Amino acid sequence: MTRWDWAQDLFEWFEYYLKGIGPEPEQIVQIQRSDGQWRIEETWPPSGLDWIDLSLGDCTNMGNSWVGGAPVIGGEGGFC
Repeated sequence: MTRWDWAQDLFEWFEYYLKGIGPEPEQIVQIQRSDGQWRIEETWPPSGLDWIDLSLGDCTNMGNSWVGGAPVIGGEGGFC
């Protein structure tokens, strides 16, 4: 799905923050859900958020079923 208005938002962000030209972009958070729909959050992070710690240790999932149940590239002791 292409969102040309999002591309314009990116362009304006790069112009202002990287080149120092143009008006300051609007400060909103736009999130695309897994079903392709977009929503706008009034605050970031969103209220009611549950924080979790994600280890960047040995490239294993440590038993967390939501990770997918398999080691990432290389597995134990491999290239992470």
